[in-house]
Amino acid sequence: MQSSEEPFCTRMRKVTRNVHSISDALVQSKFVLGLIDDRVWAEGLLVFYEVFSFLEGSIQRQHDTAVGKFDHPALKRVPGFEADLALFYGADWKVTHRPADRECVRQVLAHLEEIEKSDPVLLTAYIYHLYLGLLSGGQILRKKQKLMRASQFAKGSSVVDFDPKDIQELKKFIKDTMTDLADTMDEDTKKRILDESVKVFQFNCELIRSVRSTNYALLKIGRSLTLAVIFAVLAIMLYTHLSSTEDDEKQL
Repeated sequence: MQSSEEPFCTRMRKVTRNVHSISDALVQSKFVLGLIDDRVWAEGLLVFYEVFSFLEGSIQRQHDTAVGKFDHPALKRVPGFEADLALFYGADWKVTHRPADRECVRQVLAHLEEIEKSDPVLLTAYIYHLYLGLLSGGQILRKKQKLMRASQFAKGSSVVDFDPKDIQELKKFIKDTMTDLADTMDEDTKKRILDESVKVFQFNCELIRSVRSTNYALLKIGRSLTLAVIFAVLAIMLYTHLSSTEDDEKQL
């Protein structure tokens, strides 16, 4: 890649900025402010679980392709999701609470299944944005942990339980992997990944809007807003990722 060419990760960040319209920003801001009940966090975990489960499965299924390059033991989040969901919903949560029954979850999974069959390299857009988002959100969570009250909720955040010393290393791993892959791609492939990056944000917003417990939580505005801080890890993961990526790129 010529030194004058804009880094592909920078292009991924820039192309997705346009997705954050004022409307979506307001929706997400109100949503985060309303996250004051444990059930909202649990339901948020539930709707995102299937997406991360699919992506981690695809990394194994596509191990010999570009997707498989993102395989890293410290990035695996499915065990954390499952531990948290079992805490909130009980050991049989996969029977009593079926996230794939939701229309928006079905749509996302159907799309992911289709591109894995037809154009699997597009899955790299989801892996790149979603996992960087969790890592950025995880840093926020670590900074706020000392403000958290001891509760079941405090125990139900295994999904963002990264070792602090690993966070920068993992973010660098994801960006370096994406950069290395982009160096081998033609411009048409890069354009398809950039277009798919926009869809990552669009699907993210739909999943957030599907959380039904939000209205109930808004009635309990007097409770600690530390809960909102924690759920922001998922609810605005992509917004956090975008705002932090530029500084990270300067450090690398």
